[in-house]
Amino acid sequence: MSLVVRILSVVSAFFIAFAHSHKHVDGSSEVRQGGLPDTWYHPADHPIHRLFQRSNPNPPGSPEWMAQYPLVWQPPIPESATPKAWLDSLIGAEEMGLIPNISIPIAIPNENPQYPQGEDPSQEPICSSTFQCRDPSDHWDAPDGFVGIGFDDGPTPASPQLYSFLQQQKLKATHFMIGMNVVSYTQIFDQAFSVLNVHTWTHPQMTTQNNTQLLAQFGWTIQVISDLTGGRVPRYWRPPYGDSDNRVRAIAKYVFNLTQIDWNHDSEDWTIADNKTTLPAVEASITEWYKGPKSPGLIILEHELTNETVSGFMDTYPILLANNWQTQSTVRLFDGPYRNAQNNTDAVSSMDFFISRSPTPTADPTSGDNRAAPPPSGTIVTVAETRLAGASGTPSTSHNSASTLSRFSIPFFLALGSHEQ
Repeated sequence: MSLVVRILSVVSAFFIAFAHSHKHVDGSSEVRQGGLPDTWYHPADHPIHRLFQRSNPNPPGSPEWMAQYPLVWQPPIPESATPKAWLDSLIGAEEMGLIPNISIPIAIPNENPQYPQGEDPSQEPICSSTFQCRDPSDHWDAPDGFVGIGFDDGPTPASPQLYSFLQQQKLKATHFMIGMNVVSYTQIFDQAFSVLNVHTWTHPQMTTQNNTQLLAQFGWTIQVISDLTGGRVPRYWRPPYGDSDNRVRAIAKYVFNLTQIDWNHDSEDWTIADNKTTLPAVEASITEWYKGPKSPGLIILEHELTNETVSGFMDTYPILLANNWQTQSTVRLFDGPYRNAQNNTDAVSSMDFFISRSPTPTADPTSGDNRAAPPPSGTIVTVAETRLAGASGTPSTSHNSASTLSRFSIPFFLALGSHEQ
């Protein structure tokens, strides 16, 4: 299905440093121990790729290439820019009752989103991560003894020195990318080609966006990352400002198969530019955490916004080593980074067909053997995507509470057989 895009505006390649308001309490080898998965591969026939079939032959960064995307910094992204395939998937999920009908809070500058009086966002059915509600499907903590290496808000002019440092130290990191920054800094993005995941298109408070606006924030970020990485489809996202709730989670999960990554420590490096803290203060906090308990492991909110935020990580890295932490790219603490590829160099699965009871075996990425390995029994597919593929079926919902649609151990799937890992 072709994607019809209206050129919304023409922008020069410039950087906008976002003022964050995070009010939260505060290696590359494959890892196999408590809490970490043994399998990293994904079914070769996953249909999510069908939502992102594009061909942009223009040179990345050129005006012609940029014109394929909604060039807006301030949300909302007009619905006219949203591909019909995405809208159809959202409608399918809504019609099946998968998207909770909860209140959309009001956005207040430099404050937490404001829900209607009498509604408690820290409890079900809202379960806002801004208000410290932890949904079981979210990831907040690293396994004991591990530090998840990851950075928000790239790519920026400060990113190259971080990427050089990571390469020198042979460190793998997760980069939660802002879509408009990717469009503006394609050459810097290319340098990052490590583990690239979603930090939305324009970095809004996601709970304040309506369903269609959320669709655009997720979809366009996935699209540009996929276009620049040979078709790889990210499988994780981090909410800007840590702001998500059950409605946002459901759209991320059922339409785009995204899992949410949070953090358990905030370095507050994002406040340096506003003179609300200093680099020494940031480094003192990080040092304290590195010298502290190893249970749970650390997922620290850090940014590649400025030279100072990058320095906060680089300056304290020797302390991490001195305290015998193991490191891993943040999303690889939980599973592989992409839906349709094992890593940045392996071939991308075509996934241009729907589903089969007897899928083609895929290679086992944990064995070191390139021969085909038996896939998990049965095959699974997201319900929202069955609408795109023209399939029909009765959904099977398995969750702990009827009051919310987001409390699952796995995303909602139409199961054609048992699925085990």
